[in-house]
Amino acid sequence: LILTALEKLPSARCYVYRGVNLDLANQYTQGKTFVWWGFSSCTTSIEVLENEQFLGKTGQRTLFTIECDSGKDIGGHSYFQSEKEVLLLAARQFMVVGCLRPAPGLHMIQLKETKPPITLLQPVTNQSVQIKPTPEQFGRKLLTSVKVMILAHFWKSEFS
Repeated sequence: LILTALEKLPSARCYVYRGVNLDLANQYTQGKTFVWWGFSSCTTSIEVLENEQFLGKTGQRTLFTIECDSGKDIGGHSYFQSEKEVLLLAARQFMVVGCLRPAPGLHMIQLKETKPPITLLQPVTNQSVQIKPTPEQFGRKLLTSVKVMILAHFWKSEFS
């Protein structure tokens, strides 16, 4: 269901940021290609990462700068619209373009989304599945609707 909804949103080609409160530098070396199998919440606003929940200002941290081709801008659908959230779908492949350690405890990793040699996640079809009620089910629904209308009419005339 979530994939169907996200498929309706246009894909955004943009730069996004993702912060993690861990030192992940050893897992992401320059030139490495890898797949993130889960959904990844990112932002187009680097200022959002100052929040301790996302990256913060102290401790071991990794900041990903990601050039993505298939991000889904869900900022307008989020309760926290100021976070300018872009969702990277599951099963996305990336290549590590560069790594930097600008300060003690802070690692920056530059990623670029790449196309995998095989499809990792089948696209959702745009054909919607419509379930048509049987004549018996349709008759029951119609009868229920008529009963509700009659009750509403009597209720209104009784208490008006």
